[in-house]
Amino acid sequence: MSVPPIVPSIQYHARNLFRLVYGLKGIGVERIPRRGPLIIASNHVSDFDPPMLGSLVPREVRFMAKSELFAGALGRFVFYKIGAFPVHRRSIDTKAVRSALGFLGAGYAVVVFPEGTRGRPERMLPAKPGVGLLVLRTGAPVLPCYVRGTNTPFKAMLRIRPIRVRFGELMDPNALASLGDPREIAREIMAAVGRIAKWMSEE
Repeated sequence: MSVPPIVPSIQYHARNLFRLVYGLKGIGVERIPRRGPLIIASNHVSDFDPPMLGSLVPREVRFMAKSELFAGALGRFVFYKIGAFPVHRRSIDTKAVRSALGFLGAGYAVVVFPEGTRGRPERMLPAKPGVGLLVLRTGAPVLPCYVRGTNTPFKAMLRIRPIRVRFGELMDPNALASLGDPREIAREIMAAVGRIAKWMSEE
């Protein structure tokens, strides 16, 4: 496994910038374990999701990002620097899965988007089984979270709809693994993300 170099202060500066420009706020950040392998599973509505979410995590984090973002030299430089690694979304990307397994095995936090592609705020897509496979293969706990407002950045800039990221309750990997089927595990994780979405809609 190759670990991309990360600029240590990039999360701090990005978080401050996003707070200033988009009103970014993290809720439940204290629930994030500071050590050990961790899968952070989130909904996905915008290319802004990975950097916004990642900037709030108070530890070094890795996340999957669509391979198109790495197409040019600048894209590769920027996204590797913030801890991203590419995933090809049109098929099962075994290299991306191996990368995620490697990072989790090394004790990193890894952000995944179980939907596999961008969904819609009002209706999340069914989860792909990949996140369930990661749970079965690594035994890492799962922290569900929901990102709101990244699909309307101009409204966020005007503070009409500031960007919010809410982290839920940590999910026991043993309880998830007892479901057996990666697809069932993925559905259970996505259901937890959906419950967070419901809470946020009622705020």
